[in-house]
Amino acid sequence: MSIFSCKDKDSSSTANPIIKDTKVYFNCKINNVNYVDETRFADYSFGTSRIVSHNEFQLIRFDFDDDTTGTYVFTPNSTTNIISYLDSNSKEYNSISGSLIITEYNKAGKVISGTFSGVLKCAIDNSQINLTDVKFYYVPLTQF
Repeated sequence: MSIFSCKDKDSSSTANPIIKDTKVYFNCKINNVNYVDETRFADYSFGTSRIVSHNEFQLIRFDFDDDTTGTYVFTPNSTTNIISYLDSNSKEYNSISGSLIITEYNKAGKVISGTFSGVLKCAIDNSQINLTDVKFYYVPLTQF
């Protein structure tokens, strides 16, 4: 006589696969006000990577001197690592401090992800803005 068990398989021993979020986004705060991104892209040419995010009235651009993951430091005198912000009045601000952390630079998948926080200054009137909580994920790398 045979005895069969119809007991369900123990699901606690089977690990659930991690599903990676593939939603593209670019979020940040400018002086604690949420910035609303409409379009974003990244590219690489002549030794410089660029990430651009803009909406109808504002533009944010990150330029940094490599095409790999890592931390990029921004200082007032940097000629290769520069962040620019153009506000709704066409007033331009450039980075004086901060760091950009690239967590993913996927050339094959053509996407880039990372974070940033720092201070930008206007050369015309010396006013400053804080660019905080910058998070971008799967920004399309359109040219390489």
